[in-house]
Amino acid sequence: MKFEGPLLAVRDLAASRSFYETLLDQKLCYDFGANISFESGLSLQTLESWAGFLKKPAEEIRLGGCDAELYFETDDFDGFLIRLEESGAALVHPVTEYDWGQRVVRFYDPDRHIVEVGQSMKSVVLHFWREGMPLAKVVERTQHPDAVVRGWIAEELSPCGVDCAGCGQYPAECPGCNAIEGKVYWARYIGQEACPEYTCPVNEKGLRSCGECRELPCRQFYEMQDPSVSDEQHQKEIEERVARLRDLFPQK
Repeated sequence: MKFEGPLLAVRDLAASRSFYETLLDQKLCYDFGANISFESGLSLQTLESWAGFLKKPAEEIRLGGCDAELYFETDDFDGFLIRLEESGAALVHPVTEYDWGQRVVRFYDPDRHIVEVGQSMKSVVLHFWREGMPLAKVVERTQHPDAVVRGWIAEELSPCGVDCAGCGQYPAECPGCNAIEGKVYWARYIGQEACPEYTCPVNEKGLRSCGECRELPCRQFYEMQDPSVSDEQHQKEIEERVARLRDLFPQK
């Protein structure tokens, strides 16, 4: 058995299609005239044809109940709020932040079906972690499993322990070390295809990160120094990276 997705009956299919495509980034998959489906699995169907399927008069179909919702997540919640305000959609309630740190907003579609959009929980986790919240506290606050929280942070953290979000080229010019497999722009200036601090753990040792290596911190941490950074600052950065990696990848 496989669940294929929800279907909503709507009065004006064209208006509802525009709403979901424009505001909620839905991509059309099939258009059957009286029924359309999006790549996400959501389907919209004209009220008249839906009533025919149920063998009931259209007047008996009640839209706009408050017993269900469609739930979406976004990494750019603040950007979405701007689009939501511009759309003129009626709110069910204003932005709310829950105990686990996630902000959400609920609003109505053209037929008064409730739609919820919330911050992606990965973005909530990363926000707390980048604010300096200890990893154990992030797990407690977000109510997510330890392994999930560690995995999300590891996806964003470069193998050497640098958070790519602190780089001026992220994310517009560079999506991060993991995404580009360490092939940073400056590697060619040292005669390498990729950053040595990526190549060593990932390509040579088959690890996810330097945090899984018994040699942490190795000589490369000290040799890979930005010429514009003082020795004292470089040492401080190494200590911060090592502490971050040991917290994220505890050695057994």
